[in-house]
Amino acid sequence: MKTLSTMTRDRRVFRSLSAAIFAALLFLAPASGFGQAGGAADLAVTVNSVTLGDLDFFSAVVQVSAQVQNTTSAAIPFPELIWEFAVNDQVLARVVSPQETGKTLGPRKSAAARIPMALSFAELNRSMGASTLDEIPYKLYLSAVSDDKAGSAMFEGTLPRLRLPVLSFMGIVPNSARPTARTSTRTAPASRGGSTIVLSFNSLDASKVEFVLTWAVSNDNAFPVNLEKLHYSFSVNDLEWAAGFVNQSLTVPAHGSAQLPVTITIASHSVRENILALAAAGRPVNFSCRGEALLSPQGGLKKAAPWKRTYGFGGAAQLKR
Repeated sequence: MKTLSTMTRDRRVFRSLSAAIFAALLFLAPASGFGQAGGAADLAVTVNSVTLGDLDFFSAVVQVSAQVQNTTSAAIPFPELIWEFAVNDQVLARVVSPQETGKTLGPRKSAAARIPMALSFAELNRSMGASTLDEIPYKLYLSAVSDDKAGSAMFEGTLPRLRLPVLSFMGIVPNSARPTARTSTRTAPASRGGSTIVLSFNSLDASKVEFVLTWAVSNDNAFPVNLEKLHYSFSVNDLEWAAGFVNQSLTVPAHGSAQLPVTITIASHSVRENILALAAAGRPVNFSCRGEALLSPQGGLKKAAPWKRTYGFGGAAQLKR
C-alpha cells in the first residue's frame, strides 16, 4: 500500500514526464507546414478563375488565373508555383512555374499569376470511365512555395465533355428533286460497307446520269457540331465516278444527327457508258467512298483548328435503274 509521500512523489514524476514529452513534441514539430509557418499563413493563394481556351476534338487549353499574397512583414523571393489538374483523383496535367532569380514579393503585397494548361480529351474521357455525364468535374490544385513559406488553394469546376462525331456513308439514294441537308435528333445509320446495298439513280440513260451521294454525321455531344467542309472521291470497280468537295456548312444538333446529300451529274461520256453497261449486266459491283471531313464544336465554345477526319467506306452494291 502506497503512502501519501509515495503518491505525491509519483504525481511529481508524472508531471515532469508529461512536460518533457510535450516539449519534445514541440521540438519535433516542423517550423512551417503546408500553407503555414509558425502557426500563421505566410502565403495566401487564391484561384480566381479557370476558363476554357482553344479546343478541338483531341485537346483543350484552360487558362488559369490566380493571386498570391505575401502576408509577412518582409520581402520574400517570388514563390515557385505548382499547378495540378485532376479528375476523379487522377492528376492529368502538372505545370511548375519556377522561381525567377532576383524577383521578390514585397511585404503584405500580392501578385497575379496566369498560366495555360494543355489537356488531352482522350485522357479526360478515360478518367470518366463509364460515366455518361456531359460535363467533366475537375479539381485544380495550386501550391506556392518560397523557401520555408508555403500556401495552397483548390478550385472546383466542370469542362464540357467532347466525343468524336461519327461520319457514315449512306450510299446512293434516289431523290427526284435537288436535295437539301436534313437534321434529326435520331442517331444516324451506320455505314453499310461490307453488305450489298442498292445504288439508285435519279436519271440513268445515254444522255444523263444523275444520282445522289449521302453522308450522315451523328453527334453524341451536349453541344452542336459543324461539318464545315467535305472532300470526297466515289469509285465503282476502281473507276472514279465523282470527286469534289462540299463547302456548305452543316450543323449537327446536340445528341442528334444530320444528313448531307450531294447531287452528282456525270459529264464524262465514257463514264456514262460504263455505268449503263454495269446496270445492264445486273451483276454486283464494288464501290468505295473516301475523303476528308472538317468538323468543329459549336455552341459558344472557343475552337482551334477544325478536326480533319479522314474516312473510307466501301462494299458491294447492286445498280438499280
